Amino acid sequence: MKRRGKLLPREAKMRAVGLLDMLYMPSEFADELGIEQHAVYHKLIPAGLPHSKDDMGHVWIHGQTAAQWIRSNGKAQKTPLAENEVYCLRCRAAVPLVNPKRVKDKTRNLVLLKSTCPVCGATVNKGVKRK
Repeated sequence: MKRRGKLLPREAKMRAVGLLDMLYMPSEFADELGIEQHAVYHKLIPAGLPHSKDDMGHVWIHGQTAAQWIRSNGKAQKTPLAENEVYCLRCRAAVPLVNPKRVKDKTRNLVLLKSTCPVCGATVNKGVKRK
């Protein structure tokens, strides 16, 4: 499974808050965020960064619109797991619980449902409320 890299580092997301209400050239935009200009053209614009082109074909990026896009684009879409599902860290997907065993942790006041992933065979755990 091929992993996608992060769109922007955390520092660049924090710097995006300070973008002004003006049009930036991609080189200026990259300097403001502290990233390479290559990342603007090959990562951000293909990912949907709002931009415009003038009659000469130059790319312009509006600062506040881009900052809003970066804030909304950085948040992962969370989907809740069903009662009989658990998230496998090796597969990076929700998988069903197969013959779960109820295990009480001795050091903490915690109850786990322990199972194996049906896809990759890794051990998966799900914390549950004590009954």
